[in-house]
Amino acid sequence: MSTEQLKKEAAANAKLPPVFSKGPSKGTYSPKLLDALRRLDQWIDWERRDRMVGTQRQMRVNTGPIMDLLERLGNPQTHFQTVHITGSKGKGSVTSYVSSALFYGAGFSTGWYSSPHVERINERIGINDSYIEDDELAYCLNQVMSTREESVAAQSFGKDSTWFDLVTAAAFLAFSRAKVEWAVVECGLGGKLDSTNVLKSKITVLTNVELEHAEIIGPTRIDIAREKAGIAYQGSIMITGTDSKDEAGRVIDEIAQQVGFRVIRPLQEQLYLENDHLPLFSMIEAQNRCLAKEVLKQIGFLGYRNRIDSKVVDGELLDREDVWKGAKKRLPARMELFKLSNSLEVIIDGAHVPSSVGLVMKQIASHPVWKHKKLHVVLGMGRDKHVEEILDELIPFVFRLYCTCVSNEGPYLGAEQLGAYAKRKPFQSISIHPHCVDTLHRAIDYIERENACEDSILLVIGSLHLAGALRPTITSLARQE
Repeated sequence: MSTEQLKKEAAANAKLPPVFSKGPSKGTYSPKLLDALRRLDQWIDWERRDRMVGTQRQMRVNTGPIMDLLERLGNPQTHFQTVHITGSKGKGSVTSYVSSALFYGAGFSTGWYSSPHVERINERIGINDSYIEDDELAYCLNQVMSTREESVAAQSFGKDSTWFDLVTAAAFLAFSRAKVEWAVVECGLGGKLDSTNVLKSKITVLTNVELEHAEIIGPTRIDIAREKAGIAYQGSIMITGTDSKDEAGRVIDEIAQQVGFRVIRPLQEQLYLENDHLPLFSMIEAQNRCLAKEVLKQIGFLGYRNRIDSKVVDGELLDREDVWKGAKKRLPARMELFKLSNSLEVIIDGAHVPSSVGLVMKQIASHPVWKHKKLHVVLGMGRDKHVEEILDELIPFVFRLYCTCVSNEGPYLGAEQLGAYAKRKPFQSISIHPHCVDTLHRAIDYIERENACEDSILLVIGSLHLAGALRPTITSLARQE
């Protein structure tokens, strides 16, 4: 990319709020990390570019820049074993289950890497049972950014590295410095050309393939499947939730034959079929656990140290309470449940595309308790989202809809605009308020006035940014069990 293009990208990004590098309020980061994040914000951030209204994403992703950075840093990504995970849905859950089991259950020093974050950038990088410390993240980011400057001076590939390249390289450097034995790493987008695809993992996971980000890695499911299958290499294993009879599954099998990796489909085996009677809410959980169990099983077969014993191979580790709790705390805003002091249950989910929102609705409708409660929804989203389709997914389930705005700055759909769309739909009740925190309090107050806390459930959905803006308030209101 030319210097002029870089300047244009920086100018475009400058118009957007730094939502991916700031916490929900000022002062949430250490001074060292704040300085590092200000420095980081000058680089191209495709995650924010996605929210530029009226701009078609022309992704120029490539592993060349990050590979150059890592080589200059001494290839920290080669200092530990890895599990590499991609997929349209469920990769966060599988990542959490596997990393938690490796640490709590098998006793391995374990890192995990995921994106995006909800409240704080530290959520992307974890070591053992904690998110990375502010000052350690600042150190790693500064090391990587200084390396990028060396690449600029040398006019090598690293000069074109992006925001995500830099954060990914910082994660690998942090894992190396912490001397982790295993790292469980999620792809940012796609697979083959993703910044994380420098790992050459022996064990890979492709959870499923849906028609998401089609304008970048599509346009068809077959194209998306090809892109995601690109994280597997000759001699590796790909554990997948795709069906061998599905078009995406067939493509994965074709690529496996061409490249020379093995495909394992645990969901088509008896372990999964035994759960056929489960409601959708539990079925999705069962699918993710099944994939995670297969990962642990394959790690056991690889014979890494005596701590990988029969309990790992049998998948029993996922049934341990400490492993389960460890996995759940690593998944903010993914069907995250809170119970307020007034007994009202609140769910936060960052779903922001129609298929994801529809899945959340079906999960709630199939839950043995929630399906009998009135569903109140606080909704806010970006202007570039499929508003009509998302509203259509909500209509059959919602008792009262609260339309709000994530922020007055940036590419977010205004509350009045969202409300205008909603009024053209057959919702039972609609409330419109511009400030999301105020909207949350209004929703809770309404439910309390109706004496319906135990008979209602409140869902926050439509944007990870909305989740990040409201989660601190919800956390403060939640009952401390």
